[in-house]
Amino acid sequence: MKILISGGHLTPALAFIDFVKTQKNVEMVFVGRIYSQERSKQRSHESEEVLKRDIKFIPFRSGKLLPSFSIFALKELGMLIKGFFHACLIIRSEKPSLVMTFGGYLAVPLAISAWLHRIPVVLHEQTSVVGISNSLIGKIATLVAVSYPHVEKSFAGRDVVVTGNLLRNQLLDDKVKRPAWLSATSTKPILYITGGNQGSEVINTTVLQLLPQITRDWLVVHQCGTVSEQSDYQKILKDESRKLSVAARERYAVREWINEKELAWIYQNCTAAISRSGANTTYEFLFFAIPSILIPLPFSPRQEQQKNAEFLAKMGGAVLLTQKELSAQSLRAALSDLQKNVRRYKNKLRKNTPEAGGAKRLWQALLKRGLV
Repeated sequence: MKILISGGHLTPALAFIDFVKTQKNVEMVFVGRIYSQERSKQRSHESEEVLKRDIKFIPFRSGKLLPSFSIFALKELGMLIKGFFHACLIIRSEKPSLVMTFGGYLAVPLAISAWLHRIPVVLHEQTSVVGISNSLIGKIATLVAVSYPHVEKSFAGRDVVVTGNLLRNQLLDDKVKRPAWLSATSTKPILYITGGNQGSEVINTTVLQLLPQITRDWLVVHQCGTVSEQSDYQKILKDESRKLSVAARERYAVREWINEKELAWIYQNCTAAISRSGANTTYEFLFFAIPSILIPLPFSPRQEQQKNAEFLAKMGGAVLLTQKELSAQSLRAALSDLQKNVRRYKNKLRKNTPEAGGAKRLWQALLKRGLV
């Protein structure tokens, strides 16, 4: 059989691919963005990670469903219609037995096309709040898998199973080694800073102002994102770090991208994190009991990131700092609180640790319903 996979959220899609590769007689094809930024033609991480796994990758573009009317919304609608016809060509050419989507706007035309061709569609929802695209896909999906029990009610009348989120096996490897680029002499606690795959300008610029302070108290691992048309933050941050003392410079490592083995070691050894609050990042912080300062992306659909951050903050495992509140002073104060009370935050997270094995549970749900 052949499974066509598409995912706005890459990491659970990769976890699913890695699990399915252990099964017999299953072919997979992945449909997604080949460029993370069209103008600069910068290769996307999803194309690199999928191809690295020897899975066929089909480049695909589409528009977003926007709730408001504007010239931009009309342009996106035009791209969505064009994407739908391209999706139909892909479905007819590949002839998949199942379309497995991990959300996002690219999945909408693929799911609709599969449905019209009477091919089963399965949706995995990672977030604690359902976005526009997944809400639409859920209406035509044969099966909906969710990460949190309270999300079931968002898909009333559909066949829903709670699988939890899908964690990549590489993150669970307890034999991973310390990254060679990270200082092995520092005894300071590790602080992981990330703005997601493409980085966050506002987090990067705020951290830039605090380098002398945070490198005094922490061994900092900063994933700043790839080079954009506007700026090269790895270069900017490295240049600024050269102004630090030799000892402080040793305690600051800035990287565009951190691979799975490196991230596994960081998750298993870091004390705290500063991050956006995407669905997969917050789930991983919960799983590894990493206290965090979460700065939600203010324009995420249906305040998805805000609600993800609120979920961990109400649990007592994170500090929520809105982008409007963010400054060098407020971040420093939040980090000081986190450092003083890290054990309390960590204990709250440990009381709510989700089970691993989401990919296996999803596969079993597919088997049970005769979809694979």
